[in-house]
Parts: sequence; structure tokens; C-alpha cells
Amino acid sequence: LINCYGKAERFEEVNEVLQQMKEAKIIPDTIIMNSLIDNYGRVGGFQKVEELIEHMRRLNVKPDHVTYKTIKHHRKEGGYSTKVEELIREAQDHNIKFYDF
Repeated sequence: LINCYGKAERFEEVNEVLQQMKEAKIIPDTIIMNSLIDNYGRVGGFQKVEELIEHMRRLNVKPDHVTYKTIKHHRKEGGYSTKVEELIREAQDHNIKFYDF
């Protein structure tokens, strides 16, 4: 549902679903966070992408190879190229090789 709303650029509805999840004490998983990162990045919400990365860390949601590939793409698109090296180091810390994404 979150991904569908995101692809349709209906971010108000995305936020409503996230709020309902929060009220139900449901923590977004990696798949949901990947969808959020990709959908906000796709529409130029690069600052929101960075906020979502921090939110993942606070929630202790573990990134996967899709997370890193998506972040890498949107950081380059958004002019955050200097953060790509940081991303590579973080991926390696999680035993995800650079060539994996």
C-alpha cells in the first residue's frame, strides 16, 4: 500500500498509513523503508531520503543490498556524491560488498 501510494506521488496517504502503523506499534521493516527511500528519491525528495536513512538507524532497521543500491542512486542524483564513499564503508561494515550494489 505504501509503495502504491508512493509511486502515485500520494505522500499524504503514505504518511497516513505510516501513522496508522505507528499507532498500532508496527515498526516499518527494511522493505517498507526501501520503498519510502526510493519513492521520495524518485520525486527529488533527497533531503527526505537522508532523513529516512537516519530514521532507519534510530529504529534499528537493518539495510540490505537493495537499500544500499537505492541510496547510492538517489545520493548521486541529489548531489550527495560525497556521501557515496561513506555509504560504501557502511555497506562493507554490514558485509555487503560494493559490487553487490
